[in-house]
Parts: sequence; structure tokens; C-alpha cells
Amino acid sequence: MKKCLSLFFAAAYLVLAFAASPSYAQYQIIHAGTVTTSGNYTWGVAVGEAINKYAEGVSCKTRAVGAGGLTLPMMARGQANMASALGIPLVQEAYEGIKTFKDLGPNKKLRLFVVRESTYFPMWVTVSSGIKNFMDLKGRKINSGNPGSVAQASAYAMEEALKTGVIWTQGSTSQAKADVQDRRVDGYWRSAPAVPPGPNFKLKFDASALEVNSSIPLTVCGFTEEQKNKVKAMFPYMTFAMIPAGGFMDRPEMKEFWLTVFPSVSAISADVPQDVQYKMIKAVAENWKGVGDAYPPSRPWDPVKDTLALEEYGVPLNAGFVQYAMEKGLKVPEKLIPPEFKK
Repeated sequence: MKKCLSLFFAAAYLVLAFAASPSYAQYQIIHAGTVTTSGNYTWGVAVGEAINKYAEGVSCKTRAVGAGGLTLPMMARGQANMASALGIPLVQEAYEGIKTFKDLGPNKKLRLFVVRESTYFPMWVTVSSGIKNFMDLKGRKINSGNPGSVAQASAYAMEEALKTGVIWTQGSTSQAKADVQDRRVDGYWRSAPAVPPGPNFKLKFDASALEVNSSIPLTVCGFTEEQKNKVKAMFPYMTFAMIPAGGFMDRPEMKEFWLTVFPSVSAISADVPQDVQYKMIKAVAENWKGVGDAYPPSRPWDPVKDTLALEEYGVPLNAGFVQYAMEKGLKVPEKLIPPEFKK
């Protein structure tokens, strides 16, 4: 009898201990982030922390995988079910299986998770180079960014549309700055957060350009309206902002020009159940202040309303987001509702 009772209590203890284990019955999210030195990685970690703290039954692990453009292939190969630091045109390409993702094929399981910030892509060039716009780039060496990065993908897209004859090099921002300072290149293409978000952001040197400009004067290479239209004709989902005359705060003498600017987002797989997605977006949206404290460029954004404004790109929202938005009384564009959504 005693032996039976001992076995019973031992079994009961194991059941209770297993049930009390933090990892028990938790849905695992593998969140593909960027390199640890990137501010984008900081955003991914902050989102993961919000999910781990406030989304009951969900465990999110943010892993550094490299440039932002490498996170979507991980999702396509089933190595991650969430990814961050993505310019939305890149998500569009992955969803349709075109351009950079032609070999991988379309990933129709991609879903928008939440908007992160508005990103613009300046090409910082030396004043002495005489480069004014993209048609001045023939034969010039320009650093296009890290291999596989969103910045590099957008740089190559510009060249595909305009055929300027630019000579691209590649490397990190630190490498790009050194190359400019040592006169190995005439400039570098990079991404930077736009503040305030949207088409009315104020253009000024980012931290990297300020550092280089202290010893070698820099300016920006913009698009003419004709060049912008050529790019739009080939890549309809690319969006631009017009910088008015005097709108570049560090070079107020410049006349108007155009820059690429579009939202950066995170993505999630449709394989993640709707109830899990719901818990995740609720955790992130209702603790957005903490995300913004960790990554200030996200502060001006409304994580729900501004994500709902991404209708023009054609990549669906995740079902949990749709459920959360509808509960808040918000109208969700029909185009953004995924087929797996259940009311």
C-alpha cells in the first residue's frame, strides 16, 4: 500500500512539475533578426521581450542572422516563423517570388506582423565628386551596403531600372565610411529611419554621414522626377518622397529632389495559429511604449492604424492582427484579410 501511495505521489509530482514548467505548452516563435550591432536588432529584441512578457503561452527567441535581406529566406526554408528589419518592397518580392527571391519561389504564407518605422535610402556622396543625381554615376564606385541587406537590394533595383553604369562595391557602414575617407569610393547607399514618419520627414545627415562629413564634405544624390518615374514603372511598389528646395537641412541650397522612402515591417508565417498571432500582436501593440523606448524611431507610429494603412502593397496581414483590429472597432481593408482568418 505504501509503495502504491509512493508511486502515486511521485507520478503526481512529475505531472505537476511538468505542468508548472515555463516551457510547457508554449508555442515557439523563432524570430530572425539582423546583426547584433544594428539598431534593427534592438527593435527585434524589444518586440520579443514584449511577447515573452505579455503573450501567455508564447516563447519568442530573437536570433541574429545577418543583413535584413537574409531573414526572409530563413522563413522560406522553414528555419524561422517570424522576421524583422524588412523594407516592405522586399516582403512583396518574397511573397511573389520575384527579383531577389526568384530562385526560392513565392512564399504565400508570408503575413505582415506590424510596422516598425519609415525608412529612407539616401546615397551620401562626396561634394568633390560632383554627383548630383543618378545619371552622374557612370563609372563611379559606390558602396551598396551589406550583402543581402535591404539597402543593397534597393540599390540594385535602382540600377536595374536606370542603367546608370555605376560600379557597386559592398560592405558594412563602417567599411563604407572608411572607403569614402580613403577615397576608394565616391559615396555609399544606406537606409536610415525617417522622422517624422511618412512623406513629410526632415532630411538631415545620419550619424554615419555626420562623422564622414566632419573631414570630407558630403551631400546627397537624389532622383529627378523623370528618374523616379522610371523606377516606379519597373517597381510599382517602390514609394518616394519629394524633398523640396531647402528641405535638406544640412545642404539648404539644394533644389528639390526625390528619395525612396517606405515602411519597414516585420513578417510572420501563416502557419502560426491565429490565437497565437492574436496574443503576440496584442502584447506588442499594448506595450508599444516599451518598444519605442528601446528603438526610438518606432515611437511616432501607431502599431495598429499605421499597419492597416499598408493596403497598397498587397501582402496580407496575419489573422491574429485582423482579429485584434476588428475588436478595436477598426476597419480592415478586404485586401489585407488573409484566407485563413476566422471570426
